[in-house]
Amino acid sequence: QYVSPWLVEIYESILINGTQISPEEFASVVCDVKAAADMMAAEGERHPTEFELTTAVALLHLKRSSVDLAIIEVGMGGLLDATNVFKAPMATVFQPIGIDHTRFLGDTVEAIAVNKAGIMKRGCPAIVGPQCPEAMQELIRVAAATACPVHRVEMHDVEVDAVQGGGPIALGQSFRFKGHPYQVGLLGNHQVYNAAVAALCADVLRESRGLLRLTPEVVSAGFQAVRWPCRFEVLQCVPCSVVIDGAHNPQGFRTLKATIDAHCPRYTKLVLLLGMNADKDVHDALSVLLEDVPLSSLEIVATRSVRSPNPLSASQLGDRAAQALCRLAEARACIEGCVKQGPSQVQVVEDLAVAV
Repeated sequence: QYVSPWLVEIYESILINGTQISPEEFASVVCDVKAAADMMAAEGERHPTEFELTTAVALLHLKRSSVDLAIIEVGMGGLLDATNVFKAPMATVFQPIGIDHTRFLGDTVEAIAVNKAGIMKRGCPAIVGPQCPEAMQELIRVAAATACPVHRVEMHDVEVDAVQGGGPIALGQSFRFKGHPYQVGLLGNHQVYNAAVAALCADVLRESRGLLRLTPEVVSAGFQAVRWPCRFEVLQCVPCSVVIDGAHNPQGFRTLKATIDAHCPRYTKLVLLLGMNADKDVHDALSVLLEDVPLSSLEIVATRSVRSPNPLSASQLGDRAAQALCRLAEARACIEGCVKQGPSQVQVVEDLAVAV
C-alpha cells in the first residue's frame, strides 16, 4: 500500500503486508527514479515534485515486488494527483468529502467532489461512503458519465453495537453491516463508517474480481488488528488520558470533537497541545473543539509543527489561540474573565519535545 503523509519516516508510506520498505530498498528504487527524473529535466521537461517522485518510488517498488493487490491513497484531490495514473483500477473508493486544500481544489464541496471524482475510470466500480448531498450529487453525476457502477454506504446501513471497555477510554468498537458483525480497533463513529466502506469494497472485489479470500470474517479480523498513528491514538489512559490526533480541517475538527465527547465524556481538565499550519483558521478550529467546554478547565500549549513546510510559529499560534479564547469567552458573555484568563491559559513552547 501507499499512503501519505508519513509521520516520522518516509518509509512508513510504502508497505507490503504491513511491513515498511527498508532503507536499502528505498535507496535502490530512489536511484532509478532519480535517473529518470534527471533525464526528463535534461530533455527540457518539468522536473517532478517531491510527491511525484515519492509516488514513483512507491509504485515502482510495488510493481517490482509483484504484489497481488495494491491500495493507493490519493495525495490531494484526485484528477491531477500523481497517483492518478491507473487506466483500469479494480475499484475507486470515496470516503466523506469535506472542505480542504481550497487553494488547489476549489472552495466548495461540489468543486472538491468533482476533482476527487477524477480518479473514476470507465466501467470501474466506485465505492462511495456517506456524503453530504452536494458531494454525492457530483460523484453520482461523474459516475454516470463514465459508466461506473456505484456502490454506496449510507449512515442507516450501519448499526453501531457497542464500545469495548478496558479503562477510561474504550479499546475499540463493534458494528453490523449487511448482516455481518465487525469489530474495528479504531475509535470514533467515523471510523466505523470508514470500515463499512472498506467492507463493501471487499465485497465488491470478492464478487466482481474473484478475490474469494476477502470474506467478512477475514475483513473483520483485519479491522480488529488495524492501528493508525495519530487517528485518535490513545497513548495512555492513566493517570490521565493522552490522545494524539491529526485533525487539520473543519470536517476533521468536528469529527475529533465528536470522538472526544463519545469516548472521554467525563474529563475535568482539558489540555490541548497544538501545532498548526499558517493557512489554518485557529479561531474556527477552537470554536469547534471547545464547544460546551468550560474555559476554566482548559489549558492550551502552543508549539511549532515540525513537519509542516508552512507552520505557524509557537508565538504566532499562541497569540491567535489567546485571541480566539477571548472571542469565545465574549460570545459566552464572559468578557470580564477572558481578559484575565485568555492569555494566561495559553503557554507558548517553541520546541515540540519540551512542549510534550
